[in-house]
Amino acid sequence: MNFIVCDSTGVILRTGRCPDDMGAHQARPGELVFSGIANDDTEYVDVLSGTVKPKTPILATVDKNVVAADDVDMVTITSLPLSATIEVYGPNGRSVYGVDDGLAQITFDTPGKYEVWLHALHRIRERIVIDAN
Repeated sequence: MNFIVCDSTGVILRTGRCPDDMGAHQARPGELVFSGIANDDTEYVDVLSGTVKPKTPILATVDKNVVAADDVDMVTITSLPLSATIEVYGPNGRSVYGVDDGLAQITFDTPGKYEVWLHALHRIRERIVIDAN
């Protein structure tokens, strides 16, 4: 059988194939297992119905992709879903920020290219590249 393991919100943790009688053994405590095939990048599981559903785009708006690396000039990201998470990868490593009001403003103090990843429950991750100089 093809199986999908997800958490209680429907976020897909892993997928695979196993003998039919081993399906129930694929979930760890606190996880749910369903029969089926899914892509965790573009889909989630509706845990009430056990069906795979498509994720929707985040559709955030970014005011600029080039910014001064002076810890003052900022990139503003709007139209974020409530409870979104932003991950920033750059020359100094990784930083994570929570968003509660649909708006994020990010400054950079080190020159370089930054990957900004936007995450939200049941939404397709979005990648933004920022050049700080």
